[in-house]
Amino acid sequence: IYVTSTKNNGGFYKSIDGGSNWKIVVSGNYFDMTVNPNNFNEVYISNENSVQKSIDGGVTFKKIVTGLTLTNSRRISISISPSKTTKVYALIARASGSADIGEVYFFNAANESWKLIYTLPNSFFTVGTSGQGWYDNAIAVHPKNDNVVLVGGIDVYRTNNNLSYSNVTNSYNGGNVHPDQHIIKFDPKDNKVVYLGNDGGIYVSIDTGKTWSRFSTKLAVTQYYKMDIDQTRFYRLYGGTQDNGSHGSFGTTSIVTDKWKSIYGGDGFYTTVDQADPNYVYAENFNGNNINRITISNTGSTGNKNMDPNGKINDDGAWSSPMAMSSVDKKSFYSGQTFLWRTRDIGTNWTK
Repeated sequence: IYVTSTKNNGGFYKSIDGGSNWKIVVSGNYFDMTVNPNNFNEVYISNENSVQKSIDGGVTFKKIVTGLTLTNSRRISISISPSKTTKVYALIARASGSADIGEVYFFNAANESWKLIYTLPNSFFTVGTSGQGWYDNAIAVHPKNDNVVLVGGIDVYRTNNNLSYSNVTNSYNGGNVHPDQHIIKFDPKDNKVVYLGNDGGIYVSIDTGKTWSRFSTKLAVTQYYKMDIDQTRFYRLYGGTQDNGSHGSFGTTSIVTDKWKSIYGGDGFYTTVDQADPNYVYAENFNGNNINRITISNTGSTGNKNMDPNGKINDDGAWSSPMAMSSVDKKSFYSGQTFLWRTRDIGTNWTK
């Protein structure tokens, strides 16, 4: 069994006893791995700025980087072509200022060199001016047609000729697929079927990645960072989720209900019920940004007020920054960022 991992004790691991014991062969942040389906001793692994190859079952590796542009490289994903195993494809994210560039390469084993075949548009890895190639980065090759390749960044792009790639999800332009793609897998029994994992769940395509539908509507997989309870109503609670907004439960008989509704978009984190009037709830985005006071009815949200429209705080906190309201005076609202901030007038003035 082979495994690659990042972060704590990251590296390439190998087990020869079915996973009972593991040996780390190469240390570091290794984001991806692909194995020749016809020869399990041939293994490719990738980190931020290199691709490495083993021909002895992961005992030793050598770098194969000839032809790759690795300047400011942030992450590399790789996939071997099952139908033509002399071809390996790579998706590279390279920083360009605060944005990220996406490039697709393929590797020819005959001369052990890479060739750039396509440069993706800036929007592939970048939202606004912020590059996400370190986070959204995936690639897959059709099991029987090495010219059909899917690459994932903010959206999924597809090619059937390696000459041009087209956006097949259009997450921010009317598409039905959530942004931020992390894994793409073809079904080994039916190659028309492709599975896609992203920040919104699991999606499936039955036409080799041309169109998509959500597959995970019945799966309880939404990640909540924090929740708060309305102590004045039965079954009423609120929470912020990973890249799926902030929600509230508006059922009257149970919290296990289909009456959960979105009250605020983007990445959700802490939510806080107003201590003086539970018809108001506070929600935020990452780093404590965009704190909003949401007006609540018995059926959902009806409006919101930006608590810091002029950026008076100007102090990015942690990814998930805490918020709280005083139960003593029921008007002092606190945001814990690099510093602790307080407002007593719904954001008109903030004190550090």
